[in-house]
Amino acid sequence: MRVVLHVGLQKTASTYLQRQVFPAARGLTFVSRPYTQAGHAFNLLQYADASLYDPSALEADFQRLRDRSRGGPLLVSDELFSGFPYYAYLNRAIIAERLAAAVPDAHVVLFLRNQRDLIWSLYNQYIKLGWYSNQLDADFLYAPGSGMTLEQWFQGDRRGDRRQRFISNRSIFSIEHFRFSALLDLYERLFAHVHVFLFEDVVADSASVLARLSEIVGVELPTPSPDDSSENRSLTDLQLHRVRMGSKLEALGLGRRSLTSRVAARVMAAAIPDRAEAGRARIRELFQAAGLASDNRRIDADRGLGLSRHAEAYFGLGR
Repeated sequence: MRVVLHVGLQKTASTYLQRQVFPAARGLTFVSRPYTQAGHAFNLLQYADASLYDPSALEADFQRLRDRSRGGPLLVSDELFSGFPYYAYLNRAIIAERLAAAVPDAHVVLFLRNQRDLIWSLYNQYIKLGWYSNQLDADFLYAPGSGMTLEQWFQGDRRGDRRQRFISNRSIFSIEHFRFSALLDLYERLFAHVHVFLFEDVVADSASVLARLSEIVGVELPTPSPDDSSENRSLTDLQLHRVRMGSKLEALGLGRRSLTSRVAARVMAAAIPDRAEAGRARIRELFQAAGLASDNRRIDADRGLGLSRHAEAYFGLGR
């Protein structure tokens, strides 16, 4: 039987696939959230350290899933298998290694999205959910530091500037989390079958993407009508600005959904300049400084991923 692991990334149409496509496929045993977060074995898989992790629990869960599939294909989908942001993605290698130990012959399906749109979409979602309420600055997207040197220590430097750190525990994301070569190298080292898709291709021609995905899964996947394909819509810049103001009011003890708070948020949004373009500029700056365009070109040349179909998004500076 074939086991397929859909591992993300976040903001690459995962919700669309999990709600509209995978459940409607005939002959497919499909498992996703909330089970892949709350089920004991899958919860340990992602969030337990080595002292608490029990590999036999995950192996037993996969065996139960195999039994239920009766020889047909099994698809397990959760975009957080590729790492949880609030863990600074430090659990992504742990998850991949544990999955490889439990189902070494699995086919891995990974969707990429150009880094600048991906980061902005994550920022949009974090604001919308109330998980973050500031501008897209260093507390959200971090540029790795070069590190404190031994010479600085022995010369008496005790300032401990967090900007020296390669990974900062005060920032949600490092730009290095979006270096796709590191992620692909990880999965290709652990799994013999790694299939990479592009979010931009889903937007441009979802039928072709689902046809290719059907071949990998082993059953025909339906193509929902365009009216059904929009999940987790992003907010406009103005809406985003108002939601941020509402979150700040909520932090002061005012309910975000009350009429008073909504009116106050609109007044604050009108009075306080929106710095959305400054946030996008930060993404472009770090994208360029980290050399992600050249990294994208390299993985495209090595693997034939089709990034050149969306050259401006993956190789240029763009919006």
